[in-house]
Amino acid sequence: MSLTYRYLRCRIALMVGLLSLAALIGSATNARAGNWSVFSCAYPNGTPVNAISGWSAHAVGSPGPYSGTGDSCGSIGGSFGAESSNEWPQNLYSGWQWVFDAPAGSAIVGGSMQVGFYTPKGQAYIEDPENIYGPDVLANCQYNLTCTSTQYPTLPDNSAAHIYAGAVCAQAPCEPAGLGVDASVAIYRSTIVLQNSSVPTGSSFEGGLTASSPVSGAQDLKFTAADPNGPGVYVVNATVDGTSVYNQVPSGDSASCVNQGQVAEGFSFLSVTPCAPSLSVTIPAETGSLADGSHTLRVTVTDAASNTAEVYDKAFITDNAPTVTSQPSVSGSARVGSTLTGTNAVFAARSGLGPLGSAASQWLRCSGPGTGCAPIGGATSSTYTPVSSDSGYTIEYENTVEDAHKHKANATSPPTVTVSEPGSGGTCPGSSCQGGSGGNGGSGSGGSGGSGAGGPGITVDVASTGSNQGSVPLGNSARWSVSLKVAPLKVRRGTMIKLTGSVLTSPRPSSGKLIYLQARSLGAVWRGKARKRHRVTVYGKWVTFQAFRAKGNGSFSSTYRFRLGGKHTYQFQAVAPAEGQYRNPTGTSVVRTVREI
Repeated sequence: MSLTYRYLRCRIALMVGLLSLAALIGSATNARAGNWSVFSCAYPNGTPVNAISGWSAHAVGSPGPYSGTGDSCGSIGGSFGAESSNEWPQNLYSGWQWVFDAPAGSAIVGGSMQVGFYTPKGQAYIEDPENIYGPDVLANCQYNLTCTSTQYPTLPDNSAAHIYAGAVCAQAPCEPAGLGVDASVAIYRSTIVLQNSSVPTGSSFEGGLTASSPVSGAQDLKFTAADPNGPGVYVVNATVDGTSVYNQVPSGDSASCVNQGQVAEGFSFLSVTPCAPSLSVTIPAETGSLADGSHTLRVTVTDAASNTAEVYDKAFITDNAPTVTSQPSVSGSARVGSTLTGTNAVFAARSGLGPLGSAASQWLRCSGPGTGCAPIGGATSSTYTPVSSDSGYTIEYENTVEDAHKHKANATSPPTVTVSEPGSGGTCPGSSCQGGSGGNGGSGSGGSGGSGAGGPGITVDVASTGSNQGSVPLGNSARWSVSLKVAPLKVRRGTMIKLTGSVLTSPRPSSGKLIYLQARSLGAVWRGKARKRHRVTVYGKWVTFQAFRAKGNGSFSSTYRFRLGGKHTYQFQAVAPAEGQYRNPTGTSVVRTVREI
């Protein structure tokens, strides 16, 4: 419907429109999710503000000179408005108006205004959602009607895209009459509620907290937050295990992205699109305050309309335990009644997580090198004297330390050789090793030295951890690679076998890589009855019978003599244990089988 035709409507139509306006003003507007408010010219409490975001001036018809728009917002009693001048001839139904345009993808769903009208020869109006006279009129004043000069129209929740505020000459002829203006409208303040259903997004996630491997100390998560077709990214929140670690408007957002308050629900701003549509976000996190283990990081992005989306939900693993600069070690003879002495490990706290408490000590009884270990009751000093119940086991010395944030670390020494009874030459595989005075064999090769008949000579002191105990980790995550050859593989009483091999992994300790030679028995038993009777292979426990260090080039050689006759089967292996500052885990050679015939 044209602007000219609008003003030819009868008085009855005008009254019907005003009654509709009264009904709209009397109804309440409910705030809904996805809303934000925009203030123009003044806050709801009347405090001036120099902002009219979303409003723009437009001519109505063909207005003559001196008609136009003005803006005095920011000063006490200021306003922005339009007028049709009476200082110069004007065209009928011509003038100026201000138009508020909702951003693309958004709608007007409520609000309020304070408007001043002056209409000696014209008409002034507020219309929503269309620039059409009738039901769309929210407030109106004209020369031929009694009206209030100051009105407070309420904006309906009708998902409008525009609001019109204009003043035109409405009484012909629109000739100069010395009245100053034919009509004027002044907006002293407006609060317009907008709605948008855009969902924020997150992309391009990177940083330490995205790592699949354990992290420590200060870390971060970097990503791009965006609000496609919405009013912009307002706030980013991050939680670790449900506790907030970041909740703020990200740096780089525009100055207009500041919540002005003064409304009951939602955020309010001085701009229709107040916040950045896309920006880079860095979320810092100090993992040192977390217990070591798995944690869940969740990130949400909220836009200026209070639309919130969870954009990240993943786990990360922390490892802030103190590091081991030097492993503990043990010195002394692994014999019942002989004292072992432990040298404590050297620990270092992670950056910012010190100081460290005193290291606690604990001796362990193990069924084999690094396996089947259990604390020995009451053995918590730096020395320990093996007892009869330790015979046949290896002994290890363990230290535990804790930092200021309760992160714990422990370190364990390389194991001793198998603990022997006093006067014994050691432990031999199966029943092929004679006991007695084997201690006279000293530490000879394969137990063949000296005058003793007893065994492979494992009465040597416990091997130390060797060199290379600096703060720089050596080696890698691959197991120590060790080979073993045994000859001959068929033996009788008195036969001496030769065990040779090499540690293939490098780098190796300069003093030589620690090697354990181990043996176990291999037999068979019958199980089941009648037709279900069958033979089952039975393996004995691995027993360490020699401990020494290989040569600098990794090679080693030793011997072992069988003392008893009979038909038995034994298996031999070489073990290269984890040690010192080397990161390589324990490695084991292939198993070699030897048969007595």
